[in-house]
Amino acid sequence: MFVERRKPLDFSKYSFILANAQRLEQEIKDLRDTLDTLNEYRMNISPVLTGMPSGGSKKDKVPEFVIKLNHDRQNLNRRLDGLVALYGEAKDTLYRMEMAVNRISDVQLRDIARMYYFDGANVPRIAESVSLSRHSVYRRISEINKILPVQKAETRGS
Repeated sequence: MFVERRKPLDFSKYSFILANAQRLEQEIKDLRDTLDTLNEYRMNISPVLTGMPSGGSKKDKVPEFVIKLNHDRQNLNRRLDGLVALYGEAKDTLYRMEMAVNRISDVQLRDIARMYYFDGANVPRIAESVSLSRHSVYRRISEINKILPVQKAETRGS
């Protein structure tokens, strides 16, 4: 039986992973638009696209154009497959992080974890938001790190 071992979560990289997922999502959309345009070109080959002669002794460039178009489409499809895989990994990691935080039973700890890891709030801002001293917030973050399946990362200062 094969058991997939996942890397521990590094909550300090949540914002980076989220931004990366959003960038990948846009890149996938743009790539799909480009592929749609190439498919449209393939269906409507014209003299303007191919440089095909309108007569005379010049060589017909349609076969060369079709080969190049198919080659470009294959390369773009490979790139798209890679981006979709990366996007899936990023979304899976974000989901796992959110589920880990949602499993924290103490509401205040859960709120602090969301502010600290997901919103990128610093300790003074969190202390003000939840009406605790900075020292208490540091202690609560330490409790959170014991609960969450966290990869060892440096704690951010104030």
